[in-house]
Amino acid sequence: MDPVRAFRLLDTKRDRTAALEALIHELDPYEWRSMQSALSRRSFSCDIVGRLPIELVTEVFTYLDVAAPYRLQAVSKRWNTVLRDTDIVKKLLRQWYTRNDSPLPGESTLKDNDYAVCQLKAEHMHRFRGGNPVRTITIPTRIDSFDNNFLCGDYICWVSDASRRSIEIRNLRTGQASKAACDGRQQIRKVVLSEHLVVFTSFDGRFHVQSLASGEQKSLNLPRYVLDHVSCRDRTVVCGGVAPGSTVLDIYTIDFDEFRGRSLQLSLVDSPPFIHRITKSLNDIYLTLLLDPMTRNLFVFTSEGQFEQDPDMISPNVSIHYSRFDVGGKLLVNGSFKFDGISSIKIDDVRPVDAEGCFALSTFCQPSSDLRNAFSKILEFNTKTNTFIDPPQCPKGQPEEFGLIPGVDGLIPWLDEISWWKDTFFEERWDTTGHKAVWHVGTNRKLSKTWRGPVDRERSRIVTVYVNGLFVVLFDGSRNLIEVHRFTEDNVHVIGQQPDVKNFSRGGGALEGNVQ
Repeated sequence: MDPVRAFRLLDTKRDRTAALEALIHELDPYEWRSMQSALSRRSFSCDIVGRLPIELVTEVFTYLDVAAPYRLQAVSKRWNTVLRDTDIVKKLLRQWYTRNDSPLPGESTLKDNDYAVCQLKAEHMHRFRGGNPVRTITIPTRIDSFDNNFLCGDYICWVSDASRRSIEIRNLRTGQASKAACDGRQQIRKVVLSEHLVVFTSFDGRFHVQSLASGEQKSLNLPRYVLDHVSCRDRTVVCGGVAPGSTVLDIYTIDFDEFRGRSLQLSLVDSPPFIHRITKSLNDIYLTLLLDPMTRNLFVFTSEGQFEQDPDMISPNVSIHYSRFDVGGKLLVNGSFKFDGISSIKIDDVRPVDAEGCFALSTFCQPSSDLRNAFSKILEFNTKTNTFIDPPQCPKGQPEEFGLIPGVDGLIPWLDEISWWKDTFFEERWDTTGHKAVWHVGTNRKLSKTWRGPVDRERSRIVTVYVNGLFVVLFDGSRNLIEVHRFTEDNVHVIGQQPDVKNFSRGGGALEGNVQ
């Protein structure tokens, strides 16, 4: 029988494999070399980019880093032609960029060059998610206040004067520096920053708001208690508080351009959404305001509890409550996020974490099981869905490094400071020697590189990290300086026929291709 025909008649792969192994043992050296020569002339590779339809190639590259289409253009002429199709990289870019993201520096000059715009965005996305800034700028300065340092858009501001009478403002894109100050010898009480305005209040009840672009400043007098809570979004400011002995929350919303305010009063005891809260004493309610400038809706967050050392004085479980009101004070949404095993919780800070209306709420918690050890817990609130989430990529502490307690969402880690933008995280961690360092955590929960550190525990009190899509800013009071890590170029040139491969290199270049 013809041996080839006999081989074809074998029914299963196991039989065919057994026949091949038996045949190999029958070959003499000359026949073995002949078979090796025949096999070496045959290619078993498949050119998935060159042979597959563009729709399937696009789908394949959605599972890879955004730098992959650019790096692999150097493989062959065919790959270069196929991978220059902007549909491939656009699907990757849409996973990170949205219509609400601000244009990158130089993007407007490339609006007629679709490929160049895609490459500009891909390079920026690759740098940021990989933790590889274009350059780092150091600003030597005194940082006098831990609570009044901010980054928003292109601007940072901080209180550098020991007398607390003035604010330093810096445009990180242009380098332009300016100052804002209270009247006379009044000290600054609170500072809030938006993309367009800097708002600051004084202890005498004076309210100041200044345009970042023009420097125009407007002021008015408000009751001191109204300035207990201040928030600013876009060109609108909201402030509010409870007068001593009152059970009413007074809120004022002020538009900078018209400089005309609207007042709103909410009862804290007689009607929803506040009547259902566990804490009966208004002194034990911690309040935070957040404004949605597009809808003019107001979010009111309240948290409860006393930070006590006496077990008989605490509640076993507390919640963060949130309520959404329209401009007229009508209640639209009311809900809560319950913490199991937490006796007290206070919202310390609210920061945007994307351009889609998601905010990080940094809280300070006291566990019911151990009243001596408080810890930090960071949640994310989505203003579009009106829900709290525990960020899925948020780095978790390790038991040997951090104290963990049981919570409604599993083990709650001690995270001293963490900031993120979309899916990329930067955090401060204590090590086993009692030192702190800032880590770029990236997108996969793994500590990929140290950005700064270590810093002694005694000197780390005024160190904080702010992040947006363009900058990572470290306010370092231990060294009296500000580190600005920039992820965009100053000047953008029209991109030629070939991408600058070093901007997408895996190592040794400006960027690394280890983002997942």
